[in-house]
Amino acid sequence: MKSPATGRCFAITAGCFCPFFMTFAQEVAPTPQTTGQPGVTIEEVVVTGSNIPTSEEVGPNPVDTYRREDITRLGVRSATDLIQKLPAAAGAAINENVAAGDGRVEINLRGILAKETLVLQDGRRLAPVGFAGDTVDLNTIPLGLIDHVDILKDGASAIYGADAVSGVFNVWLIHKFRGLEIYTSYGNTNLGFANDAGEERGYLLAGIGDDKTDIVVYAEFYNRAAIYSRDADISSNADFRRFGGSDFRSSEFSGRVGGRDSFVYRPDLNGGALTPTPHAFPNVANDPQYTATTGNDLFNFADRTPALPAVDREYLYGSLDRKICDQYLELFADFKYVRTFWDSAQAQGPFAPDVWTDAAHPFQITPGFGISVPIQNPFNPFTVPDYTSPGGFDPRFPQSQSSAAPPGTQFTTAVHYRALEAGLRTDKITTHNYEFTGGLKGNLGEFGDYFKTWNWETGFRYSADSRVERDGGVVDTDALRQALLDTNPATAFNPFGINQNSRAVIDKVFVTTHHLGTTSLTLEDLKLFGDLFSLPAGPISFAVGGEHRTERASDQPDSLISSGPQPWRYWLCINQWDPRRLVHLLGASCPCYEPCLEPSGFTQP
Repeated sequence: MKSPATGRCFAITAGCFCPFFMTFAQEVAPTPQTTGQPGVTIEEVVVTGSNIPTSEEVGPNPVDTYRREDITRLGVRSATDLIQKLPAAAGAAINENVAAGDGRVEINLRGILAKETLVLQDGRRLAPVGFAGDTVDLNTIPLGLIDHVDILKDGASAIYGADAVSGVFNVWLIHKFRGLEIYTSYGNTNLGFANDAGEERGYLLAGIGDDKTDIVVYAEFYNRAAIYSRDADISSNADFRRFGGSDFRSSEFSGRVGGRDSFVYRPDLNGGALTPTPHAFPNVANDPQYTATTGNDLFNFADRTPALPAVDREYLYGSLDRKICDQYLELFADFKYVRTFWDSAQAQGPFAPDVWTDAAHPFQITPGFGISVPIQNPFNPFTVPDYTSPGGFDPRFPQSQSSAAPPGTQFTTAVHYRALEAGLRTDKITTHNYEFTGGLKGNLGEFGDYFKTWNWETGFRYSADSRVERDGGVVDTDALRQALLDTNPATAFNPFGINQNSRAVIDKVFVTTHHLGTTSLTLEDLKLFGDLFSLPAGPISFAVGGEHRTERASDQPDSLISSGPQPWRYWLCINQWDPRRLVHLLGASCPCYEPCLEPSGFTQP
């Protein structure tokens, strides 16, 4: 789905203030002011939340400033580390340590929503996450290039409007540097577990210049291996009763048949065969190959999932500042390119909800977890059906037509399966992020002494974020329905065995989806600020300016995602402490118009 370009022109803002009402400092301006005390010089700075310069010592608004040395003392090595150490960050936000996320790092001020915090780079906006997102990925800002970060913890700022309900996170990069700085580090967790969890980081910062020109070049790489839950004793088993907690292991596993009164296949009762004898007994309750499930018949998904996904990033940056007419005119420009790769995974998903519907069951024939398998399936061990479908579909839900069972199909219901032979459900996201800024700024002092405090700036920024997401281990439900109806043992899907499907069958049923997304932001701005006249308390200052933005978004899931549903990739617990209530995240093509309620007694998938 592509959204059209949108252009927004913001109203001109102006104000007149004494410096006692300014916020804390940000960027050093070229003209210093001297107080009444001899030998004391106070630099003028541009303020987060206002375009009027003031001194760093003045300002009642709640702004936290973290300079480069402060960030170094915090010991952070990534944007995730930085956000987790900021007292101002509060509330839910995604970071790259969330295995079920998408690799982005958000900041949430005041615990409202991450999208209500405005993220700026050098005082200007950036393109949001490429999947038509509403937050900026802080991973696209190189940590080693940060000069300082200003956090405005109040959204009451006319120049940002509704974009900054929670406040502003303003990152200022280094634009003036002399010499060469090289940094490299390596770390590994080798104290008894996770010995492969290496982390490497390095950067090069170089700069040259004189009293008229400043050139800065920066390059950085970061790489972190995954840490798996099984590598630490505390997370290796989802049964936390040993720590006084609850057992979160799943009751969804291969070989289980039935609802609340379910049975599990025992290979030792069938000569060690990993697949029950086909069409041998009327139903599961009368099949000696099956026994009633016990509290120990659970799947430990924690043995297979990464606790921390693998990531790697590369950055390239360059900036130029050139004074053309002394202090009266200055050219500035910078360019930044970032590539990130996020590699996460989840345990093999349970087969739920059912892939079959009919006129009497527009959502699914088997309620809750489990699928319905035709009696004609060559691996079905039973001969008497649990349900015979009339076929058809409910016209109120026309999209369920593709999942409608053929009329007269006989089914064994509540067949549970988890395709371990298909491998983990993988989620790999590659990002390419670009930013270019250019402009002019200057001082009007050449027109007379009255204008020596009047400064102006005009700038242009283009920012784009392009992402490709590849989800592996996703079930093609159309292909699965055909494989369940298939009567040929060589090509049919076997949902009764202990993960005995061939690679050819798995490759036919399980696919990798592709999701492309790009956002871009084009920005032009102009501002003028200075002093009008002086009062005993200080000068009366003003600022006037305007900004125009054009934003574009393109969100393109492949045909398998957009034609859905593909439910097993998108189950999500609304409340992790109540795994009975689940809901799809499939978009408009999902046939479930209400939350799917799982019968009590089941566990989280």
